[in-house]
Amino acid sequence: MVIVGSGTGGTFTANLLAKGLKRKVRSGEVSVELVGESPRHSFQPANLDIAFKGASSEGRDRAEEELLVKGVTFVNDPAEKVDLKEKAVTTKRGRELSYDYLVIATGAVADPGKLPGLAEDSLNFHTGPEDSKRIWAALKAFKGGKVVIAIAGTPLSMISILKSKDLSLKYRQRFNPRCMNSIILMKKS
Repeated sequence: MVIVGSGTGGTFTANLLAKGLKRKVRSGEVSVELVGESPRHSFQPANLDIAFKGASSEGRDRAEEELLVKGVTFVNDPAEKVDLKEKAVTTKRGRELSYDYLVIATGAVADPGKLPGLAEDSLNFHTGPEDSKRIWAALKAFKGGKVVIAIAGTPLSMISILKSKDLSLKYRQRFNPRCMNSIILMKKS
């Protein structure tokens, strides 16, 4: 088995498969290979705490191999090509990994350019702790007005984080079919 993508989803999936197929992995009947582009694993949901609670970014990442259970082989080389017909993944450095089962867990990539005007003035915690720190700095400097937060998915955890900072915000949710769910946050009078 080959899992492409060593983010939270890929790491979690590789570990579940190796645990669930422990006997077959141990006997060599099954292999579980996780293909990723970085030796470090950054826990992306932690960026919410950095962006909206001012938490430190220290200790928010770990060596990918430390997170893997016995039986998962980490291939620190990003996937370059997937050949579904030949059932093979080729990495950037040319290594070819054959598979019987393939899991694509490459995650989502924020693309503010899909919505005109968003890329020029937006901050995104999905891109890493540095951008998350910029969001926290902007929130601390915020004196009033409107903040627009575009969210793909259910925003409940983010709303509770913002309310916990006592920013006295109210919100309304609306759906934008061109992009994603949007939350408009307004300072209460």
